[in-house]
Amino acid sequence: MTNIYKTSEVARIIGIHPNTVRLYEELELIPKLERRQNGYRVFTDFHIEQFRLARTALKVEILQNGLRKMAIDIIKTSATGNLKEAESITKSYLQKIKREQENAEEAIKIVERILSGHEQDTDKLCFTRKEAADYLQISMDTLRNWELNGLLTVKRKQNGYRVYTDEDIRRLKIIRSLRCANYSLSAILRMLGELSRNPQVNIKTVIDTPGETDNVISVCDKLLTSLRYAEKNAGSILLHLEGLLKPAKTDKFTNYRLYATEQIPVSGDTFTIYHDMDYREKDVDMEICAPVTRMGESTNGFVYRNTESVPIMACTMVYGSFENIAGAFFSFANWLQEHNQHKMAGTSRQIVHRGPWNEESSDQYLTEIQVPLVKI
Repeated sequence: MTNIYKTSEVARIIGIHPNTVRLYEELELIPKLERRQNGYRVFTDFHIEQFRLARTALKVEILQNGLRKMAIDIIKTSATGNLKEAESITKSYLQKIKREQENAEEAIKIVERILSGHEQDTDKLCFTRKEAADYLQISMDTLRNWELNGLLTVKRKQNGYRVYTDEDIRRLKIIRSLRCANYSLSAILRMLGELSRNPQVNIKTVIDTPGETDNVISVCDKLLTSLRYAEKNAGSILLHLEGLLKPAKTDKFTNYRLYATEQIPVSGDTFTIYHDMDYREKDVDMEICAPVTRMGESTNGFVYRNTESVPIMACTMVYGSFENIAGAFFSFANWLQEHNQHKMAGTSRQIVHRGPWNEESSDQYLTEIQVPLVKI
C-alpha cells in the first residue's frame, strides 16, 4: 500500500517545522492534499519526494536574471505531476546557469584587459556626465547610481559641473562589464578597493571573497561560487526527476505520478496483465494495473477501468531473477496439461511481491504467476 503520513511525520522526515510544511502547501510547492473526515491532511510518498525536490531547488540563493523564478517553476510543475515538463525546465535552468558562469568569467577577463592597458583609451581629456553616459552606452541614472554607491568619486570644475577623466572612464568600463555579468555593487566596490591598495591583486579571488567585517548580504555575495554551487544543485534536481520518471525501478513512481495528476490515492498492490495468449520474450502486450479508491477521468496515458473478474485462477510462485519466469511459466503450463481437469483460458497475470525496489539481490525476488482456468 502507498504510505500515508501526517504533518508532524512529514516535518520529522524532511527536517523542517510543521508550519513550513503548511507553507509549502500554501505556496503550491507540493501536490494538492486530500483530507480525512476529521480534517487532517493526508501526505503520500509522492509528497515526500516533492518536499525533497523543493528543498534541493531552494538551497541556492541565485536571484539574478530569472534563475530563481525558473527554480520555482521546476518545483510547481513537478507538483502538478508533469515530471517531463519539469525535467525540460531543469535542463534549460542548467544551461542558463552555465551561460551566467561564462558571462561572469568573461567579465573578469575584460577587466584584466582594461587594467593591463590593452583597451584603447579615449582621445578626449574630459567628459560631462551626459557625454560619459553616451560614450559608455548607459543611462545617466545608472551613472548617478554608481556614484551614490561609492563606486566612483568624480572631480568637479569650479562651476560645480562634474568632469570625467580618462581614468574615470576606464574605471566605469570595469564597473559596466561586471554589472552586465550580474556582479553586485558591493562585490565591485570590494574589488575596486583592493585594486587601489594592491594593483597586482587576483581580481577573480577578491570579487568572490567577502571580507570578515562585511554585513550579512555582502557575505552571501559570492557570484562565481554561487553559480558553481547552483550548477551542481541543478544536476541533483535533474537526477531526482529522472529517478521519478524511471518506470523500471518501481511501480510506486507510476503511482506517484497518477496521484499527483488526478489526486486519487493509489494502492501499492500493482499487478500486470499479459494480453498475449502465449509466452513471449519481446514485443509483449502487457497492461500495468494499480488499484485505486475511485474512478477518475482517463488522461495522460492512464486509463480507468474495471478489470474482468476471474472465478478460477491457478497460481505459482517464482523465486529469484525475472529470467526464471519463462521456465516457470512453461513448467506451469505443462503441469496443467498433465492434470487435465482444467485448461488455461484468458490472459495471465503477474504480481511482483519482491523486486528491485525492496531487495538488493535478484536472488531474493518473488513473482506470482496467475493463470485463469475453466473446467473441462
